[in-house]
Amino acid sequence: FTVAGTDNLAAPAQLLFSWRMDGGAYSAFSSATTINLTGLSNATHTLDVRAQDLAGNIDATPVTRHFNVLVPVAPKPVLVAGPAAAGWSGSTTSFTWTLGAHTALPANITYATRLDAALTSAFLPDTGVTLAGLANGPHTLWVIARDTDGLRDSTSRTWTSDAIAPTVALSGGPAEGAWSTAAPAFSWTANDNLTPLGQMRYAYQVDAGAFTSPAL
Repeated sequence: FTVAGTDNLAAPAQLLFSWRMDGGAYSAFSSATTINLTGLSNATHTLDVRAQDLAGNIDATPVTRHFNVLVPVAPKPVLVAGPAAAGWSGSTTSFTWTLGAHTALPANITYATRLDAALTSAFLPDTGVTLAGLANGPHTLWVIARDTDGLRDSTSRTWTSDAIAPTVALSGGPAEGAWSTAAPAFSWTANDNLTPLGQMRYAYQVDAGAFTSPAL
C-alpha cells in the first residue's frame, strides 16, 4: 500500500504515518509512505493509517481500507478406499479418493493417476480407478489433483499384489488311509511366492465340518 496525507501547515513530505492491521496496535510513526504486508491469512483484513504533523497532532479519523486475501491452495487428493499402505490385494483392486484442502470449487477439479512407472493418465473428473491384471509384487499408485488454474498436488499408496495361492503339505500325523487313535495330531508346512513362512495363517476342517478361523 502507498499512503499520502495533507495538513493545514505542514507540507505532505513532512508528515509521519502510523498503521495497524485488523485492530491491532499501531506501528511507530515514520516518514515511510509504503506499507508492505506479508504472511496474511486467507480472510478479510482491515488496514488503518493515521498521520501526524510537525506539531505532533495526530489524525483522529484514520483512513481505513478493507480487503480480501485468497492465497491459492493446490487441491490435495485423499485416498478413502483401496488397499491399505503396505497392504495386500489380488490381481484386481480399486481405489477411490476425495478432495482434501483446496481453494477451488470441487467442480473445477480433475484427477489423473499413475501406476508404478507407467505414463500418467489424462485428467478426468473421476474419483476412482480400478486396476486389473496387476503383476505379483509391490505397486505404487499416484493420484494427482489439478484445478483450473493449473495448481496441482498428489498423494500415493504402495501395496503388494499377490494372486498366487500358497501351497500346504502335511508333515506329520497318520498317513493317508492309516488308522489312528481318537485324538490324532497333525502338523503341516506351507510355501508361498511372497509371504514368509512365519506370517502364513492356516485353517482346517474335519470331514465335512466348517473350517476353523485362520490362525498362525
